[in-house]
Amino acid sequence: MITQNTDVAQHSTSWRDLIDQLTPNQIKILEGGEQRSTPPADLIEVARDFVKESAEQAKLDSRLSHIEIPPGATADKWSSIRADDGDAIRWLQWRTFDTAKARVSIVGIQDESASFTRWIRIQAQRGDIDDEELSPPDVRELVRALSSAADDLEALERNQPS
Repeated sequence: MITQNTDVAQHSTSWRDLIDQLTPNQIKILEGGEQRSTPPADLIEVARDFVKESAEQAKLDSRLSHIEIPPGATADKWSSIRADDGDAIRWLQWRTFDTAKARVSIVGIQDESASFTRWIRIQAQRGDIDDEELSPPDVRELVRALSSAADDLEALERNQPS
């Protein structure tokens, strides 16, 4: 079926010929391109790329469907390929602690061997964390969020099956 879909994509003359193989978000992107008078040839190429990416994602998801998501985590789709070994990876998230100025999250990456790592990530709520101005109350709130994340991360590590 994947080969058939990509064959249809190669012989299509309009992106709308592929509409049944596109996600609602992809359709929205292509319709936006039409509204901005993007040339039809460019739109069909984008649609073909979307179909190809979906076929590749389906293969990857099928090949790795036996790998369980770690307990308590939510996972993105399998995607990025690590440069050092070529393995697919997926991003994981356990908990998030929001403050007025920052988001503190327990996140990680899982690879094809099913192994995963976890760490604490800090992001600005808006813009770049390096540019965020923090008042003393903001700092205290961030420290509380970091402390909670550290406690949760330690608990996750203690409870992780060996």
